[in-house]
Amino acid sequence: SLWQKWKPMATKTKIILGQLGSPQSPSTKHVRSFLREFLGDPRVVDAPRWLWAIILNLFVLPFRPKKSARAYARIWDGSGFPLVTITTKVAQALKPHLAPNLELDHCFLVCEPRPGSILDTWEQEDALTRAQEVIVLPQFPQYAESTIASVVDGLGKEFGGRVNIPTFTVMNSYHTAKCFIDHSVRLIRESLAATPADVLIISFHGIPLRRVLQKKDQYFQHCLETFKLIERELGPVDCELRMTFQSRFGSEKWLGPYTDATAEELVKSGKKRLSVYCPSFVVDCLETTDEIGHELKETVHEVGGTLTAIRCLNDDP
Repeated sequence: SLWQKWKPMATKTKIILGQLGSPQSPSTKHVRSFLREFLGDPRVVDAPRWLWAIILNLFVLPFRPKKSARAYARIWDGSGFPLVTITTKVAQALKPHLAPNLELDHCFLVCEPRPGSILDTWEQEDALTRAQEVIVLPQFPQYAESTIASVVDGLGKEFGGRVNIPTFTVMNSYHTAKCFIDHSVRLIRESLAATPADVLIISFHGIPLRRVLQKKDQYFQHCLETFKLIERELGPVDCELRMTFQSRFGSEKWLGPYTDATAEELVKSGKKRLSVYCPSFVVDCLETTDEIGHELKETVHEVGGTLTAIRCLNDDP
């Protein structure tokens, strides 16, 4: 009988590292496809859908992909982008350290492997031995509607057409986690020891100011808490600390002060040696490698300063 054959289900947990993703290549065609999906997400751009559809298709997608493709080409290693290759390395490096009842996968919202691929594999496994709980760990330390809520929406769509759904949890932030803060501080100290700075800029990815003031998105509060913890754990250093926001898009006002404007002002005021750390990211990506490490570095150099881009946590052991 079924009762005689029954045995307790395995208490296995699956951890899924969730990242945004990157274009398939730096070609304009692939970048346009990536931007169409990414910017088409109502959590990422929360303008009225009819209005944004007109702007996206008539003004953004015909022109922006060519410019973005040039930036992506600068960080293309011939087979992939840092965000994808490093995230894959992180997942592989973590696996040997996991307890026997834990298994780990990684996926991307807008490139392969996607969440659906992971869940397809899970569904095909033996129901008695597969993981009974799934914990999704988005690679965004601070909560924002445009990141974490987008992950939840994506999971909801994936679960919508499935018969079997595991118990699942989405970790919505870890911006105050001791491991995240301590290792961030370690990387900053190592960088400052090797290359002293007049000002250390802690640069977070920006969001429209309206999201914080009107929609009460808690992102700014999380960024502030991360900054204050880094400042506290860093202790006395021979440089000034500044908190800024980068990666503006569109014409509305975003969280400030802006990283690029602040860096330029600092150099012109005589503080010529700048270091920048970006704790809204756990692995290097276009926003850190190119926007900070290339574009901002060039801007700072043009006004007579130097800039050191401090790497993200990446696959550091």
